[in-house]
Amino acid sequence: MMDFLAQLMEEYGIDSIIHSEKITKGQSATTYLITTETQHKYIVKTIKSTSKAQFEYDLLTHIRRTEPAIVAEILRTASNKPFIQIEESIYQVQLYIENHQQPISLSKLLTAYQGLQKSMQHFQTDYINENRFLLARLWNQNKRLLKQYYPYIFQAFNTNIDSFIQLDEQKDVWIHGDLGRWNVLCQLNGQALFIDFSEARQGTKYFDLVALFTSYLPEDEILQNYIEEFFTLYEREIDFPMFSRTIGLWYLKGILMLVQKDAQAMKQAIDYFYHKAQQLDKLLQALCNCECVRKDQ
Repeated sequence: MMDFLAQLMEEYGIDSIIHSEKITKGQSATTYLITTETQHKYIVKTIKSTSKAQFEYDLLTHIRRTEPAIVAEILRTASNKPFIQIEESIYQVQLYIENHQQPISLSKLLTAYQGLQKSMQHFQTDYINENRFLLARLWNQNKRLLKQYYPYIFQAFNTNIDSFIQLDEQKDVWIHGDLGRWNVLCQLNGQALFIDFSEARQGTKYFDLVALFTSYLPEDEILQNYIEEFFTLYEREIDFPMFSRTIGLWYLKGILMLVQKDAQAMKQAIDYFYHKAQQLDKLLQALCNCECVRKDQ
């Protein structure tokens, strides 16, 4: 067993650990799954700083006051601290929630999201979490490669790049910041649970909703039904032009990150993002023009 886990076990009063497994290693965090001799399971995650650790604890604790079923609990140490520092590393411990491999209904997904959205808007903090994927920076770093390998995509976005950058820098509401299906678990009762709030910050109004909308897209032949059901179940009024622009922002960021990773090897994914952004824009324009569409107040 790793030395830091033995110390962590003592600090948190956790039973003897019989198994530990590194399950993710990203740029912002490394995550471990640990199992104790009593078969309890915990998630141990590294955090960049004590201030960020305190921020994430405060945010999830705030959400759990009104919506305890949609986020996991971050534990406190025996000395009542929301994180532990061992040498140069900072760790948080969460209760493990098993992800059941079954589809989450769109109704339950959107109900959970609306609970998250409502709860987060009352959160207050002095901590400012950086937008690590700021569009202005991504564009400046990768526009040359985009223009070289995908001139049609470059031209399509370059015309309105200033408006996309402005949209990305808006701070309308608190957002999760990375609310794709990869950060949504399905609990035993079929309810959605949201994880990994490391990108949480103030951001543009529809960013999280677009992340959910795009990452659960079905095949093209049933896409129209999905769109209509999505906005019927989402019980709030929508500014469709702004929602559509936010879809463009979401896919543009994805394209630039793929270009940065490998402009040529990621061609299939880059083309998919571009054409999906165009397709959704046309479908949403049609929906917006329909007389039955709800208008934003």
